[in-house]
Amino acid sequence: MRNWLTWIPNLNAWMSALLIILLWRGLEILLRFIFLFSNSLVTLPSKLQVLLYFAALLSPIAIVAIAHHFLHLILERFSPKTPIPGGEPVRGILPGLISWWEGWFGWSAIALAMLVSTAANAIVFHP
Repeated sequence: MRNWLTWIPNLNAWMSALLIILLWRGLEILLRFIFLFSNSLVTLPSKLQVLLYFAALLSPIAIVAIAHHFLHLILERFSPKTPIPGGEPVRGILPGLISWWEGWFGWSAIALAMLVSTAANAIVFHP
């Protein structure tokens, strides 16, 4: 079924890349919205500001976990013969342990990519 060269990625890789781009764009819009209203956060107490900072820093974990959970619900509904990695069907509204693991993995991948790209940028464009 694969009629193209071996160095061209599989269709699943292209779909994953597209979904990551869409998720990243959504996070970018959310962060822009948060920064737009950050002037009103200046009047809050400093302890609450620190708490909100860490909540915003860790929010991609929850966003990816919820997206993972609902995508599995949609896949089970419209394509029930698709194999599930956990083996058991996804139930309920709240994400399970696998979804939270995917959220943590996605967040750590974003953090590692930012760290590596910042280090490479600092090496290449050294002042």
